[in-house]
Amino acid sequence: MAKKSPSLAGLLPAAYIILGLILILWPTMSSSIFCWIVGIGSLVYGLFHLLNFWRAAQSGGGGRGELAVGVILAALGIFCLASPRTILSILPFFLGAMLLLDGASKIPRALEMRSFGFSRWWVEMLFAVVTAVLGLVLVFNPFSLVRLSVIFFGVSLLISGISDLVMAVWAGRYR
Repeated sequence: MAKKSPSLAGLLPAAYIILGLILILWPTMSSSIFCWIVGIGSLVYGLFHLLNFWRAAQSGGGGRGELAVGVILAALGIFCLASPRTILSILPFFLGAMLLLDGASKIPRALEMRSFGFSRWWVEMLFAVVTAVLGLVLVFNPFSLVRLSVIFFGVSLLISGISDLVMAVWAGRYR
């Protein structure tokens, strides 16, 4: 009998849970690593676009879009690496926006589950609303302490991951 490979439906919630726990347990280190990853990734991706622009210019092509994207991403990367505190000060807003979108995207899924007759559709709705409310709190009242915001986001990811995992198990059980 062939062994089934894990599906994305199970891997993504597990990743949320693991990332949530890391953010809860090591918030300061997670914040710094986040800035380094975003900075290095943006810089490398920006340099890649600048290289594409240079190649296009050598072959007589335009490539202005490559130039604009390359400059913006390289500048963002340098900024993240040079001024991580500034990035971390606006991080709660962006993390809150991500949570708000995640929660809002789960509401239609919960309603769809209700229309298909799932008896526990309300659990998904509850998790969706809690996730969205947590996102709203971060967007409209970002904590002055980045460390606390990172922990708060970690808890939110943990809740989101657990809800997704529970829903995946229930959906698989009732098929």
